[in-house]
Amino acid sequence: MFETRMRFSRQGPARFISHLDMMHTMQRAFARSGLPVWFTEGFNPHAYVSLLLPLPTGFESGYEIMDFRLTEQLLPGRIADMLSPALPPGIAVKEIYLPEMGPRDIGFAGFDVTLYTEGEEGAALAPRIDQLLGAGGPLMTVKKARPSKPAENVDVRDFIASCGTDLNPEGLAVIKLVLAAGGRSLSPVYVVQALKERGADRIVAAKYTRTAIFDRNGALFR
Repeated sequence: MFETRMRFSRQGPARFISHLDMMHTMQRAFARSGLPVWFTEGFNPHAYVSLLLPLPTGFESGYEIMDFRLTEQLLPGRIADMLSPALPPGIAVKEIYLPEMGPRDIGFAGFDVTLYTEGEEGAALAPRIDQLLGAGGPLMTVKKARPSKPAENVDVRDFIASCGTDLNPEGLAVIKLVLAAGGRSLSPVYVVQALKERGADRIVAAKYTRTAIFDRNGALFR
């Protein structure tokens, strides 16, 4: 068997596909593609796929990672050519390569968080965000949910490796975050929640896009 890794994007309607449905979507795509993918054994054989660092429903991403196995060795371009037509709208193959790192090597994830406001321009909001999230700003404590455990109070700054705010072509403020991921992680949703609770209350909605996954040393996850 040949271990293979794919980086793909999910945009538009594909952002509403849940993690479980994404697994099923990819399994069906492999079945339609004709690729010599390895199938699990047993009463219900299916294409073996593994999604690394799955995102919440509603997030877009330019950096989704999926591992799968082939029973024959094929060139990356051939794999992409066979799989791409079988994928649903909003999902696109970006790169096919051999895995270089394991899931335990994941340390950080990059996000662009586009903020939509009422009564405040992005140009005025951006410097306030930089001040709130920057060193010396107020505590940015939120109550973070944990699976099967009581919620805990955390300071979002403890999870931020880097952050900055830009304006997009529409004049909206965009927070560029690198957050801890993998083990003890934090969703960018909590960063926006903390901002709203500390005075940035004109934020009415946010669009979340993952831009990268990094290893523990800050190199791109491969």
